[in-house]
Amino acid sequence: MNARVKRWAGVALRVVAVLVVIGAGALLCRRIDLHSVGAALAGASLSLVALAAALNLGQVVVRALCLRVMLAHVRVVGTLRLVRYNLGMYAANNLLPGRAGELVRVHLLKARDGVPASTTIAVALVEKVFDVVALLVLVLPLPLVMHTLPPTARHALWLLGAIGALALVASWLVVRFGARGPAWLARIAEGASSVSRPKPFAAALGLSVLAYAIDAAEVALCMAAVGIPVDAAAPLLVLLGVAVALSVPSTPSSLGALELGAVAALRLVGVDPERALAFALIYHFMQLIPVTLLGLDGIRLAALTRTATTS
Repeated sequence: MNARVKRWAGVALRVVAVLVVIGAGALLCRRIDLHSVGAALAGASLSLVALAAALNLGQVVVRALCLRVMLAHVRVVGTLRLVRYNLGMYAANNLLPGRAGELVRVHLLKARDGVPASTTIAVALVEKVFDVVALLVLVLPLPLVMHTLPPTARHALWLLGAIGALALVASWLVVRFGARGPAWLARIAEGASSVSRPKPFAAALGLSVLAYAIDAAEVALCMAAVGIPVDAAAPLLVLLGVAVALSVPSTPSSLGALELGAVAALRLVGVDPERALAFALIYHFMQLIPVTLLGLDGIRLAALTRTATTS
């Protein structure tokens, strides 16, 4: 398959995903009393939402620490600098199509810290693997504590667990045997080497689990803000629903997709759709607005360094 066919296949997949999100969103809105959604939003606790937003910035710091661990064998980069890069990446992902933020971080690490692009790309792939495994560490016990969970959801959890295990094994195989392959594969293997070293592996996985635990606390705060009763399992189920909904890139800033995943998860635990949608909107924009505003500095920095290197 040549590059043009791959590019058009990617565009077609995104268009289909966007149409699915729009169609599902329209169907959801037809079944929801939007006046009740507005009332739930108007009555939301701003102090709880503000606390959730503060926690979300803490999560950005934790993810920067995780990135630092995975880059340490190539280059030691300051945590605050990585926070700046990550914020720039998140902002660009929110504002631009096609996950452009990944390229922003690749450029910043190469231009300002001398980290090869192939290493950053490999680390980004390993980040995704750690994210999957960390989320599964938290959600796989759900069938044991949520006896009302539908059988289809239970089976999906076990399937996701198997996928996470396979992704981890695949990463280890790339690190173990990649050095014997082509130069590009050897560079990827070097970037992904944290998978094969016990201390970096444990640190990166532990930080990834901590990041998701913080995210679960944010979910709980946003649920409480709109009057949804909070138990230990519901926030984790929401995180899983959102992760599944966002697994295929669709709309800019994942607008609509995140809401659909969150509402579907909360419907499984009996939350009415109006309050579930109010929660989803607050949770989404609580993350979206502060991170995007703070990340504009990272986008500006990437533009400046790009201009400097091309002039």
